[in-house]
Amino acid sequence: MVGFFMSSFFLSFYENPFVDPGFEQEDPRWIGCWWLGFVVQGILLLIFTVPIALFPRRLPGSRCITSGSEESGLVSNFAGLLAALKRLALNPLYVLLILNTIMAIFGAFGHYIMLPKYMENQFRLSSSDSSLLSGPPGIGAVMISCVAGGYMIWKLKPSAKMLSVGLVVLETITAVGFFLLMIPRCTNLEMTNYGINDEGLILENACNLNCNCSQTAFTPVCGPDGKTLYFSPCHAGCSSSLNETFTNCSCVFDSSGLQRIM
Repeated sequence: MVGFFMSSFFLSFYENPFVDPGFEQEDPRWIGCWWLGFVVQGILLLIFTVPIALFPRRLPGSRCITSGSEESGLVSNFAGLLAALKRLALNPLYVLLILNTIMAIFGAFGHYIMLPKYMENQFRLSSSDSSLLSGPPGIGAVMISCVAGGYMIWKLKPSAKMLSVGLVVLETITAVGFFLLMIPRCTNLEMTNYGINDEGLILENACNLNCNCSQTAFTPVCGPDGKTLYFSPCHAGCSSSLNETFTNCSCVFDSSGLQRIM
């Protein structure tokens, strides 16, 4: 969660903090200071490395533990490592728990990776706000559920069988929830274009030719019919806006060929 807060804070600064780009962070051309978080984390790691490096090579009492482990031969040599791995691989409960964790991560990984970008495009949020709104709620829910689950186990003291049944029920609900998320769908909107060339769709026409529209910042807007999609307000020829509603759009026409105001 700290990482999401740091990301939100650093993305509120421009990529070069010493340069004024001339536009606000809500502008699609804005590139946040993504690299500053790595610098801060690197400095913190170096600071915490110093006390760790001051630890002695062997802690007091480690000789007894080392001699015992050497006699058992389970950890100190390669044969012992293979034996331990074999025991884990033949443990069905351990293997199933690992597979369950892997499937859970695969199910949620794409969601958490693309959620900030989805919120940016769908709700026209800045990268800083989308990072702040997409990360902490999910992490907070995990933290609360872990604390609540630990308290219930401590208070109710269920048997191993009841815990297994509870895990199956909760994981089933989670899986069903992911499948239900696939049901809501948006209708496919047709991107307004004026032909195709070797580089892709031709997005410029006489109505927006003098607007110098950028084709690197994808900020889609819908037409008044709810079915037409424009690459950006600039490509729609819009010259003014109010509360995310763009008006005076020279490239938007109705079925009769007359210009419409979005």
